[in-house]
This record gives sequence, C-alpha cells and structure tokens, in this order.
Amino acid sequence: MGARLLWLFGSIAFLIASHLAWQFVCQRLWRVHPEDADWWVSALNYVGSIFFMLSAIAAFTLETTGEVLNLTIVNSGTFLGAVCFFVGAYLLPTTHARST
Repeated sequence: MGARLLWLFGSIAFLIASHLAWQFVCQRLWRVHPEDADWWVSALNYVGSIFFMLSAIAAFTLETTGEVLNLTIVNSGTFLGAVCFFVGAYLLPTTHARST
C-alpha cells in the first residue's frame, strides 16, 4: 500500500505543477493557441499528469478481492501519460530555440 500511496501523492504533485505551468503559459485559466509550442508543451504535460493520476487511483487494491481496482486503466494511463510527457519533452527544444 505504501508504494501506491506514494504514487498517488507524486501524481498529485505532477498535476499541481502542470496546472501552475499551464497558468503561466496561458496567463489565465483557459486559452487555446495551437500555433504556440509553449502551449503544446504545457497542454501535453497537463494531460500526461491527468493520465498518471487516473493510473494511480486505479492502482489501489480492492479489500474484498485483493485485486487492483482496474489494471487496464493502470497500464493505459501510465503509457499514455508517458507518451504525453515524451512528446512534450520532444517539443521543448523548439520552444527554447524561439526564445533565445
């Protein structure tokens, strides 16, 4: 249970950090600028954090059966979150090249 609880708290921290980055890039709660690479990096990190959070929640074990709440969500949430972070990291040098 300890590792899953740590996973949940880590996911919450990622979600908060992603939200703060989103607000910094957007300068308000919601803004869509698909031509802005910073916007894409921030959006992908936010979506990745949401996938990780879903994965962490689904990883809790049911006391009645001893099985994971939903293994499909655990695996797909982790994978999709990682893909979002990977694509965001791939786009990051693009945003840095424009700012210098």
